[in-house]
Amino acid sequence: TYQIPAQLSANNVLLGTLATYYKVNGVDTISESNKVTLKTVEEPVLTVETTSDAEGEVKEGQVITYTVTVKNDGKAKAEDITVTSLVAEGTTYLEEKETGELELNPDVNEIKIDIGEIEAGTSKSVSYKVQVDDNATEEMEKPDSIEDATQKLTSTSEVDGEGLEKPIFTQSAETVVKPAEAKVTISEENYVQAVKEGQEIELDILIDTTGNINNPRITVELPKGVTYSDAYTLRFLEDGISTERVECAEYDNNSRTVTYSFDRLNGSKFVKLKVKVNKVENNGENILCG
Repeated sequence: TYQIPAQLSANNVLLGTLATYYKVNGVDTISESNKVTLKTVEEPVLTVETTSDAEGEVKEGQVITYTVTVKNDGKAKAEDITVTSLVAEGTTYLEEKETGELELNPDVNEIKIDIGEIEAGTSKSVSYKVQVDDNATEEMEKPDSIEDATQKLTSTSEVDGEGLEKPIFTQSAETVVKPAEAKVTISEENYVQAVKEGQEIELDILIDTTGNINNPRITVELPKGVTYSDAYTLRFLEDGISTERVECAEYDNNSRTVTYSFDRLNGSKFVKLKVKVNKVENNGENILCG
């Protein structure tokens, strides 16, 4: 055998002598054989990086794009390169249809993309999209402590191809997942300039949700100067025009609050609140506030 020196670079030629060592009557003896010529070959040298368009923090329901970039820093072409990515826990793969639309596909746990050849000194990138699940913070592995009560997403990918001794693994930076948040506002068009005693007013309350919320309870305090009458929401029927009443509210007379309950909120939703104007005892000053 002949050991190639470590400093020998690609396409260098080394002339050497193949020798045999043995002992004769306890004396070391060397026997030279044929001259040999060794020549190294050019090989691809791959580096891999995974990035995402989510900067540090995402909400439930948010879409994340992961990009895997494979760079060939060697002096030879890399061939038959494939990228295999695992769909991160707490997310669902978004599959692109022929129409270009994206559709959630919960059956896909692994994405394999063939990127073919990568010439020396060049790189190629592939991307895929996932959506953070509505209940990601519930279904992901729980944190070790209450102080670290956030969940984290990490995309893991494997790059393999011809000539590679073993696959190359890559991970994205951790992305913190936080539960969706909700805020409630009363739409301004419901305010009126003047009302009469005993008049019933219908208020549209807009529940604006950032992300998705499961089993939310939204509590609204009644304005001053009114008495509770009714509360509910409307649901659109299949024709997209007609609506039907949905019972979703409970009134607490002691706290003068109405609590709306839902299985899930996603985006914006209007709920109805009907109140009756009390007897005016303030010489006509504005009594509706809250």
